[in-house]
Amino acid sequence: MHRRRPFIDWERPMHITIKVRDRERYGHFRHSGFRPHFRRAIRNAHDKGLHIIHFSVQMNHIHFLVETESRFVLHRALKSLNTTLAIALKRFRTEVLQLKNERGRVFQDRYHLHVLHSPRATRNALRYVLLNSAKHLRSPRPTVCLHSTAALFREWGALFGNSWRAFFLIPKRETILAARARLTTLELSAPVSELLRVRWREVPPILPFYA
Repeated sequence: MHRRRPFIDWERPMHITIKVRDRERYGHFRHSGFRPHFRRAIRNAHDKGLHIIHFSVQMNHIHFLVETESRFVLHRALKSLNTTLAIALKRFRTEVLQLKNERGRVFQDRYHLHVLHSPRATRNALRYVLLNSAKHLRSPRPTVCLHSTAALFREWGALFGNSWRAFFLIPKRETILAARARLTTLELSAPVSELLRVRWREVPPILPFYA
């Protein structure tokens, strides 16, 4: 029996992960020279109707918190996003890294989709995406990841409690401001759903960071 596909509309935010098939060949998402391609891919997805609220870029995969109006629009926008990134990764290999062109698929056949139905699930997704780099490193004191939208996030106290500053390694102010300046050039969206706007705060702040 097939599982019923979850319904998608503006009131159901989603956590989506896309991942390349081969880390050695295509794990270049964090390279500074790849930023213009990433910016274009986000703009194309936005033009197709996908609102990207937050993201976290790793070497071989990217986490997104997104909203959109329907499953059809989601698939259309993600196809545009993946196509733009795949072409850019192949071009980046040949033009910037001076490596030979590779044929075949760049991304894994399926993306991971988690539709968020509750304040707790939404809060956990925010924590997972914004602290994803520290989670991979298992750092006891997470920092604001400069390869994510964490520099734009202003509600750490609601997420982790008023004492969060005692546990974080906070970058210098000028580093945070530079990251915010880069992020403002992207087609990021303010949340529409109540879950991402307000209701995730209904769940009490929690430590440890990776629970």
